[in-house]
Amino acid sequence: MTTGKIAMGSLAGYAGLGLVMGTLSALLGIGGGAITVPALVLLPFIAFGMNRAIATSLAVIVPIAISGALLQRANVAWGVVPVLAVGGVVGTFIGTGIKREINQDALVKIFGVFMICVGLMMVFNVKGRLAEWAKVHRPEESAGAPADVKDAVEP
Repeated sequence: MTTGKIAMGSLAGYAGLGLVMGTLSALLGIGGGAITVPALVLLPFIAFGMNRAIATSLAVIVPIAISGALLQRANVAWGVVPVLAVGGVVGTFIGTGIKREINQDALVKIFGVFMICVGLMMVFNVKGRLAEWAKVHRPEESAGAPADVKDAVEP
């Protein structure tokens, strides 16, 4: 494990990145993958490898996510939080195992393609289109879902 000392100029850069991460996380619900990983890889004063950037992102998103959830607690769908959290924890073991088998260059490309796909889905309102399709083709599933789940999945 490398901790190392941070030069004062870099310290200001890291603090600035943290400020941007926290602001965008609270504003848009993004942070770890969408902001932190690209910043840690691409910013010249950091220039981490992909594996280090991912691991560091996972470590720093915890306090950001907790403070953001608490500040916005009235809008959190608390009923689905435990289920998503358990699935997420199990998924970290699976993802870490898969990541060990992929070289960093391939991982960077996979990450980039994933971000492009997510961006295109947001631009073309895929969520809204899927919700409309579900209302037409599976109305009984939408009607029978618990309130927390409906709040979490409805547009």
